[in-house]
Amino acid sequence: MTMDSSKWSRLDLMDQLAHVASELARARHWEGKHDFVSCNKSLERVLELLGLTLADGRWRKKLNIQEEKMERKIIRTENAPLPIGPYNQAVAAGHLVFISGQIAIDPVTNEVSQGGVVEQTRLVLNNLKAVLTASGSSIEQVIKTTVFLKNMNDFSSMNMVYEKFFTPQTAPARSTIEVARLPKDVLVEIEAVAMIQGK
Repeated sequence: MTMDSSKWSRLDLMDQLAHVASELARARHWEGKHDFVSCNKSLERVLELLGLTLADGRWRKKLNIQEEKMERKIIRTENAPLPIGPYNQAVAAGHLVFISGQIAIDPVTNEVSQGGVVEQTRLVLNNLKAVLTASGSSIEQVIKTTVFLKNMNDFSSMNMVYEKFFTPQTAPARSTIEVARLPKDVLVEIEAVAMIQGK
C-alpha cells in the first residue's frame, strides 16, 4: 500500500523518527532480534514517506537533523609535566577527556621525586588535577583510573593518599596493576578518564 506523505507534517515525521530511534536503541540494548528487525522496518517506512532509504544520508538533511561531530582537542598545561615523547598530556574527545599516565615529576623543576610511594602518589595526583583543570574537568568528574605500581606491597600506602583525593561517594572505577618497571623508575603512575563539565 502506498502511503500519502502529504498527510504527514514535518513534526509528525520527527516524532516518528524519535520514537523509532528510541525503540531501536532499546532493541539493541536487549539484543532482541525480533524487536530490532521490527524497528528497522518502522524506520524504513517513515523514510519511505520522504522518498528516501535508510542508506541515504539525505534523510537527516531533509529533516534538518545534524549529525553530532566529535571534537578532538589536545590538552596542554605548564602546571603538569610536559610530554617528552610522541604523546600529549591529555586528549579531549566529545564529552570525555583521556589523561596520559602521570608520574612523580615536579612540573616546576622537571625533576623526579626521590620520595617514597606516599610522596610520589601525592605529586602524581596533583599533576593529574592540573591536567583535569586545564581540560575543563575536575577530580570529581573522573570516571575511571588505572594505577600502575612498581610493587603491590605499596598498595596500602598509595591508597592512603588516593582516598584523600577521591571520596568514597564519588570515587571513580579503578584498576590497580603491578608492573615490572615504570618510566624514570618511579614507584607509581596513574592515568584517568573523566567527563568534561558543561558538555
